[in-house]
Amino acid sequence: MSWQFWAKTQDRERDRAEVTPSFKPVLHHGLDVAAAADCYLYQRPALVARLAERLSTSPDQLRPVLVFLAALHDLGKISRSFQALQPDLWPQDLLGPLVPVSGRRHWRNSALLLRSAPVAPLICGLFPAFPPADPNTPDAYDTDALAPLVAAVAGHHGRPPKAETETNASPQDAAADPDLGPACVAAAADIARQIHTVLQPSPLVNIHRKAQLHGLSWALAGLVTLADWVGSDSDDFPFLDPQMPAPDYWPLARTAAEAALSRKGLCPGQACSTPGLSRVAPAAAAAPRPLQARADSLPLPPGPVLVILEDTTGAGKTEAGLTLAARMIAAGKAEGVFLALPTMATANAMYGRLAPVYRTFFSDDAEPSLVLAHGQSKLASRFQESIAPADPRPEAPSSDTPSAAAFCARWLADNRRKALLADVGAATIDQAFLAILRKKHLALRQIGLAGKVLLVDEAHCFDAYMGEELATLLHLHATLGGSAIILSATLSAAQKKRIAEAFARGLGKRDPDDHTSDLASGDVPYPLITVVDDRGAREEAPGFDPRLARTVHLSRLASRDEMMARALQAARKGAAVAIISNAVDTAIEMAEALQQQATGTEAAPGQAGTPVAVDLFHARMTQADRQRIEADVLARFGKGASAQDRAGRILVATQVIEQSLDLDFDLALSDLAPVDLLVQRAGRLWRHMELRPASSRPLPRPELLILSPDPGDVQTAGWAQATLGPAAYTYQDPAVLWRSARDLFARPALVVPDDLRPLIESVYAAKEDDIPPPLLQPRAKAQGQQLGARGLAGFNVIKVADGYGGLSDTLSDEEDISTRLGEETVTVRLARVCGDDLVPYADVPHTDGARVAARSAGIPQGRAASGNAALVEAWALSELRCRRDWLGPLDAGDDPQRQRLKQSWPAWEQSIVVAILREDGRLDVPAAPPRALSYDAHTGLRRAARPG
Repeated sequence: MSWQFWAKTQDRERDRAEVTPSFKPVLHHGLDVAAAADCYLYQRPALVARLAERLSTSPDQLRPVLVFLAALHDLGKISRSFQALQPDLWPQDLLGPLVPVSGRRHWRNSALLLRSAPVAPLICGLFPAFPPADPNTPDAYDTDALAPLVAAVAGHHGRPPKAETETNASPQDAAADPDLGPACVAAAADIARQIHTVLQPSPLVNIHRKAQLHGLSWALAGLVTLADWVGSDSDDFPFLDPQMPAPDYWPLARTAAEAALSRKGLCPGQACSTPGLSRVAPAAAAAPRPLQARADSLPLPPGPVLVILEDTTGAGKTEAGLTLAARMIAAGKAEGVFLALPTMATANAMYGRLAPVYRTFFSDDAEPSLVLAHGQSKLASRFQESIAPADPRPEAPSSDTPSAAAFCARWLADNRRKALLADVGAATIDQAFLAILRKKHLALRQIGLAGKVLLVDEAHCFDAYMGEELATLLHLHATLGGSAIILSATLSAAQKKRIAEAFARGLGKRDPDDHTSDLASGDVPYPLITVVDDRGAREEAPGFDPRLARTVHLSRLASRDEMMARALQAARKGAAVAIISNAVDTAIEMAEALQQQATGTEAAPGQAGTPVAVDLFHARMTQADRQRIEADVLARFGKGASAQDRAGRILVATQVIEQSLDLDFDLALSDLAPVDLLVQRAGRLWRHMELRPASSRPLPRPELLILSPDPGDVQTAGWAQATLGPAAYTYQDPAVLWRSARDLFARPALVVPDDLRPLIESVYAAKEDDIPPPLLQPRAKAQGQQLGARGLAGFNVIKVADGYGGLSDTLSDEEDISTRLGEETVTVRLARVCGDDLVPYADVPHTDGARVAARSAGIPQGRAASGNAALVEAWALSELRCRRDWLGPLDAGDDPQRQRLKQSWPAWEQSIVVAILREDGRLDVPAAPPRALSYDAHTGLRRAARPG
């Protein structure tokens, strides 16, 4: 009779049609979810093998246990409060007349029922190493060991239940609970036994340590969540006769699950049987760099492995990393790859590089999904064009070679929480960090990441907060049997040691420091490959490509006027020039001053030369303007730019061009910054020498000019401010800045690769007594801030060893905990006035691809934004991030015009600040002082100078 407990109901249209049963019983829904979990794991035997290896068991034993546990996830729907939600389906024969009862959420009831006396033995029997002290006493079960698994099964709505806090009765005494009682407990036990009979899971006799179960709980929580999302789709799992017995229903659910996973893009492609550089990067394979050649032949040890690739800019680290990832996939270490980048711009660029090659990781008949994942990926037109309809799934390419066209299944693209489930992903590192921050549905990201090679680029650029996040991410990834690749040109020995120890901790090493003791302290070759696996850590030098050897000449500039004069002088000679500022406001001011000088009469006699144009690129712009400018920058300074495109152009930019973007300049000028970042900025010089040899360059040599105070003259704690202005506050540690200046200006040039390792270690591994006395106090303050950032990150990230059950049951939404520290910002949407209405600042896209000005579109404001995809996109393209303290009180309230606008927005968007852009460029913000903010399509968001 337990079939009378409903789990899901048909929508009203289907009810009226009376074509199918009106409800799906708990038993059938549990088997639907079990089937989704079973098919997902069946199609990923290597993933199951990796998890099984961590548990000292076999894949054939582990898979049925995980599937059985997934099937029990919704037992809590067998409760009075849940069944009362559909009075016409109330199981009166079992529960008696319908009487209202105050109950808890069904997933919390699931935890109580999983611990109940009749159900708990089915779970505990699967883990015989944790037996009850007294088989007749349910309370004696080792719930401490199994609690994370119970939490993982019941917590499929994004957070684990804390069942023991929900009732005064003991956690196992569900029969005494008013919302459950003996009838519900008996029905739950009956359903659990039926499922157990169908699936026949065997005890995992080799699991003896609680730590193993705690680690497994993360993967189980993600699997159950994913399977529930798939198994709850009534389009894939039809409603059948509620009384159909479990043995008859199971094969039908299994068939439905196979089709559902295929439609949703969750069937992994078969790995390429012959991976290597020649397939992943054939152009590089024609004349491989030493790092690339070694990545093509590096022995892959058994089990999870971490590989750190250190080499200079232009050495082909990306191709080497992708080649290594393809080999790891073929070796069963992963089913795909997830590339984590520092910024949206670098993620966009990486997506562009992946699109033509990502299929090479798989067999030629596979149709893998490639996803772009970051906060504004929905606005990346190239990615959006790759999203196919959910059904039918396109046929695989019929040619003998993989197609260059990117593809992503629609189900994977419609929610960033699903992004890590795609076969291949390019994303900001933030998307991976969301798997280890205490936020809802983190486990769904974890199960996706567990099947990927985690490839992290530019790891050296992480601050103390992000460094703690990265360490936790690597700890978890290794715990789940995952492998990782780290790419960097300037990784310090201390950073590398911390990364290696975190991975070793995930391997279960009790003394990670001892496990990685063979790593040298910094006096090692460069380039370098570091491998960390179950046996220990080791390093090897792949050799340096002499084609990459170069000497970048260094000079110190004493003022911004001198910086701008040198930039104009070079541009008039036809050079492509980059000026990199640490601060947005400073970049804007320089760009405007340079533009005035470039169009004025300041050129000295005989220096007129090439006409000069000035571009500006920073992040404080609307998405529409940022996308436009980013595309222009890549076209003018990228690999494919013509000599005419480049000549006489000055790009004034912030750190957005510092990493990963493949840009090439003849001269670079920079504010003083930490040495590793200056090395990165120097890496934008004289690239693509095969296309632009020295003889074709308008300048005689690559040169980096650095705006900096004299490191030999430190009189006050504000040593850098007088020269750098606001740009001096971007990097808080004065010791690092001062040592960077000291060591760089002590030499006439930066010699690559000889100087890179000594410079990094000299700046970051120096003793505390080597800095001038005036900097000691601000240095101590900076160290305190770093400790505070690390401590805050430690509070925000998960405790891997505690398991899923160690999380709070009040996990935050994604907006509540930041993946990065910094000044607090809020989302602002720019609007224009059109008659009595407000329309988006950005142009409204039309279906034929044309764009017209929003103010000319005449779109009635009463039309719901959710019903007009073009208008929704236009508002998204009109967004930017603004410092919160620039806007005044955010609770000041909206005027009637803004209120009418927001009525057409979803509820979660109605807190977004709307700033009206006036004809004179002024931004009208509800609580901000008049004329405090302005916006221009070329210069971005600005704040008026404060009086005095």
